[in-house]
Amino acid sequence: MVQKPNLAIILINWNSYKYTHECLSSIKEANHSNHTYKIIVVDNGSEKQDAKNLTWDKRVDKLILNEKNKGYVVASNQAIKYAVDKEFDYILQLDNDTVIDKECIEELVKIAETYDKIGIVGAKIFYHNEPTRLQWAGEDMNFWTGDIVGLSRGITRVLGRKEFDDSKYNEVKEVDYVVSWCSLSRRKVWEEVGLLDESFFFGWEDDDFCIRVKKAGYRIFWTPKAKLWHRYSSAFALDGHLQYYGPKNRFKFMRKHATIPQLITFYLFFFIVHFWLATAYYLLWVRKPKIWLRFLKGAWDGVRCID
Repeated sequence: MVQKPNLAIILINWNSYKYTHECLSSIKEANHSNHTYKIIVVDNGSEKQDAKNLTWDKRVDKLILNEKNKGYVVASNQAIKYAVDKEFDYILQLDNDTVIDKECIEELVKIAETYDKIGIVGAKIFYHNEPTRLQWAGEDMNFWTGDIVGLSRGITRVLGRKEFDDSKYNEVKEVDYVVSWCSLSRRKVWEEVGLLDESFFFGWEDDDFCIRVKKAGYRIFWTPKAKLWHRYSSAFALDGHLQYYGPKNRFKFMRKHATIPQLITFYLFFFIVHFWLATAYYLLWVRKPKIWLRFLKGAWDGVRCID
C-alpha cells in the first residue's frame, strides 16, 4: 500500500476566532481522500476569548499560545518548526480568514506529487465578498522594478477595476512567487532553505522565501483548480500597518536579492513612478494623509536600512 502524504495545515490567529472558525470548518468539510492532515494553530496573543475558544475547539490538533503578538512571521515559524520536527511531508500555510473549496487541498497535493523538484504550489484566490472576482492568480517578480503584479495590473487594482475569473487564468503554470495566504510546500524545502526571515516582520517574507527556494533549485507552481476565498480587507485594511511595512520591506527584499543594475533601476522606478502613484492614491483617491505619512516613513526607513 502506498502511504498517503501527511500535511501540517498552519493557521495564525489574532483576535479573529470567528474567521478561524469558518476556515476550520471549510478544512474539515474538504476532500482528504489522498492525504492525511493535522491542523496547527498559533494564537498570537489575542486579547479576546480566542485562546479559550481554540483550546476547546476539537478540530485543532496542536495549539501554540503566545502571551503577546510576536508578529506574523515569528508565529508562522513557530508552527513551521513544529511541523518540520514532526516530519510532516508537506506544510500548508493558510490564512485564517480564508474559506477553501472542497477540492483545494487535494489539487495542491496532486500538483506537488507530480515531481519531487516542485517545492511550492499556490492556489487561485478570490475575494470572499465577491466570489467570482480574482484576488491572486500566480505572479512573477520583476527585479528591475521591484514589482510583483506588474505596473498596469497594479494600477487597475488600485483604481478599483475588477478582474474576474476567465480563460487567462485556467492553466497550471510555473511562477516566481506564491502568497502565504495559501502555500503548500515540501518539508525538505524548509530543511534545506531554512525558516522565514523574521527580520521582515510583516510582508515580503513569503517573496523572500520563494526566491530562496528557487535559488536552491526547486520549482514553484500555481494551479487554478485549487480555489479559496480570502477576506482581503481583514488583513490589509488602510490602518497604516501594511502601508509602512510594504515599502520598507520592499527595499530590504531588493537589497537582498537584486543585482546592482537591478537595484539602481528599482530605486529610479520607485521614486519616479511608484512613489507618486502611491502619493496620489493616499492623498487624492482615498484621502487619508495619515496613511500616506505611514507610507512615507516606511519608504524612508527602507532607504535607511532601518530594521
